[in-house]
Amino acid sequence: MGVMPPQIIYLARGRPQRPRANLIQTLHTVEALGVAGAKVRLYAPPVPRGFDMAEFLAGMGIRHPIDIHPTWMLHSRWKGWPLALLLREALRRADAVHTRVPDFSLLLARAGIAHFLEVHDTASLSAEGLIAPLLAAQAKGLLRG
Repeated sequence: MGVMPPQIIYLARGRPQRPRANLIQTLHTVEALGVAGAKVRLYAPPVPRGFDMAEFLAGMGIRHPIDIHPTWMLHSRWKGWPLALLLREALRRADAVHTRVPDFSLLLARAGIAHFLEVHDTASLSAEGLIAPLLAAQAKGLLRG
């Protein structure tokens, strides 16, 4: 009997219809994790009706299939809280939960969900007053490193 691939949930804030560097990096990370054998489900904000996801992914240089789920739960007006509430059990059962969004990290920590946060700019975290709550989440074992 083979080993089951790790089950990873990745949460993104970037909208596919307006890709920025953060989303492009996330897409390539998710693709690479899949190629390495992980089963990754990427949740992203909703897309407009008729949006051609396959064309978008090809245009972003994604060459291997990725499991991307645009969802209303990550619409900017909700700030991600419906996803943490409605998918709490799935998030807890995942082998790993990843995000590049500090606000999502704090939301996950408040929901008691252990996760990984990738950051590239601590100056903005400090300016927004996020360092202390992120360190508190890490101290509780909810923010993994």
